[in-house]
Amino acid sequence: MKTRGDGSFFVRGETLWVQGSIEGKFYRKSTGKKATKMNKAWSLKQRPLEVLSKIINKDVKQKSEYTITELGYLAIEDTAGKRSKEVQDDYTSIFERLIIPFFDKYALEDIGIKEIECWEKLHAKLSADRRRRVRRILNDILKKAMRYKLISENPLNDADPITEIFCEDSETTTKAYTTNEIRLIIDSAEDWLKVYFALLFTTGLRVGEVLGLEWGHIDFENKVINLQQSLTQGKIKKSSRQKNHKREVHLMPEALNLLLAYAEKRKSEQWVFVSKKNTPHFDNANIVNRHVKPLFKKIGVEYKTVKATRKSYVSMMYDSNIPESYIQANIGHVIGSAVTKKFYYKSIHNNSEIAALASQELDKKLRGNV
Repeated sequence: MKTRGDGSFFVRGETLWVQGSIEGKFYRKSTGKKATKMNKAWSLKQRPLEVLSKIINKDVKQKSEYTITELGYLAIEDTAGKRSKEVQDDYTSIFERLIIPFFDKYALEDIGIKEIECWEKLHAKLSADRRRRVRRILNDILKKAMRYKLISENPLNDADPITEIFCEDSETTTKAYTTNEIRLIIDSAEDWLKVYFALLFTTGLRVGEVLGLEWGHIDFENKVINLQQSLTQGKIKKSSRQKNHKREVHLMPEALNLLLAYAEKRKSEQWVFVSKKNTPHFDNANIVNRHVKPLFKKIGVEYKTVKATRKSYVSMMYDSNIPESYIQANIGHVIGSAVTKKFYYKSIHNNSEIAALASQELDKKLRGNV
């Protein structure tokens, strides 16, 4: 790297650093910039000792003024008006559990690209939505640090997110149920559990969306569900930028007939699925442990998570040559999104009665015969 005067720029890892002697003392400091072609070109136009001096002066003047803990609480509080109390509490919890423990040992100006990328790797097993939220919180904090002139640039802008695993709920690692398994599961389940699986496998609804169904959302005459919400972690959630919980979902004949029969003996005038206490199922884990896993063990089907029903639906539809736009509209994906096929499709190969039924039913709808 080109040297000007007694200082120089150099690359360490993927970050641009500056070094030199000021007042007889040697310093080596990170500029906080990623070593891109643009930033390298920038360094050729700079005087290394001037850049180094600014970094050192900032260290002396502001190093103890704020910690990331103090600034973090300020940033979260300042933006509280944009969020519900539930989300605000979650932001605070994430900050205290996932950000403070890692970054509290650093001065704000010492947080660089390398530190952020190391920190992100610790959260690789979180869902894509969760990782985005965690990253968003840190970004808000660093943006506030910039406004306070505690740092000159936001290193998060140049830090690479772990994009190779940024897919919805790690769908790439989820197996799909085969059509034979799907048929066996629906045929073997009884009462409300049969309806539960019929909806999951033939609509592509998320688990929380099925649990949040109300009788008023079902239009039996037009054979559709006017989806309004999801019941997740014990709370009703509406649509967000990440998940569309408000859409029209077509009902196939089997699911429709099961729902009609189940409606005759409904246990609640509001909720489709209720527990023995006549309240919604606030925790799907109880359904899995008390009903799903025992059933699968009995019939000899490998348990691949309940979420795999959604991937199975998408796979059946693709295998049956259903137009992608129809699939995406039904499951709440953006039309034309590459996510659907990339992360949700895994060919089931043997087109069983359900896949054939899906194709026949869609053909009727497209021809206007329903």
